[in-house]
Amino acid sequence: MKNLFRKFIGILVVSLLIISSINSVFAEQKDQVYSQENYTKIIESLSKEYGLEIRAGKPENIDNDNIQVLENKTRDNKQLTPEEFEEFMREELEKISDHNQKVKEKYEETGDSFEDAKWFPCDTNSNMTRIKSCIIDKKYENGLNDNTVKGHLEGIIDDDNGYWTFVQVDDTSANWMTWNSLYKSQTYTNKFIDARRTSAVTYNGYVYYSTGDFTVYNVKEYVEYYASEGV
Repeated sequence: MKNLFRKFIGILVVSLLIISSINSVFAEQKDQVYSQENYTKIIESLSKEYGLEIRAGKPENIDNDNIQVLENKTRDNKQLTPEEFEEFMREELEKISDHNQKVKEKYEETGDSFEDAKWFPCDTNSNMTRIKSCIIDKKYENGLNDNTVKGHLEGIIDDDNGYWTFVQVDDTSANWMTWNSLYKSQTYTNKFIDARRTSAVTYNGYVYYSTGDFTVYNVKEYVEYYASEGV
């Protein structure tokens, strides 16, 4: 009976050692699959392929208290495998590339070259004197992924011609947020169109994706502000 018990204990110990060894192998294989190096290589490769600046992690310059930094998660709260990560990234980068092209075409409808546009940093109010100051907060459709862009503009308007027109724009910015991504403008370029009734603003900024925990820069958005909205 004692020998039988000893044999049982011996078999149990060996079994536990085998299971522990198998678990260690699986854990090591999982660590290799989810190694940060694999994700970094994907980011570097797709950055070159799409000509966009992409960084791992959250953007370094979120300075708006109203914009929340999202936690890294998927809808089912699981980490993406490298294959899933690349598939998700590629899908979003395709959308960004198409959207940037549409914004570029919108800008050039008036005949100006997008490449020659003069960009100004957001959140820098340069005006010292005001005829009639205006602050316009509005929502504009057709942002990236069909998001509604929240635009903010500060400037000067007047009605010398019998209708409200823009004299100048002092500051403007834009943002949007979804359950797993957010956009924040960093710079902008402005054109007055429709006899200065409209301020057509193109923004350049970044999108941070909590799914995958990466940030894409050089993402464009477009908003039209009307001087009459600032009255």
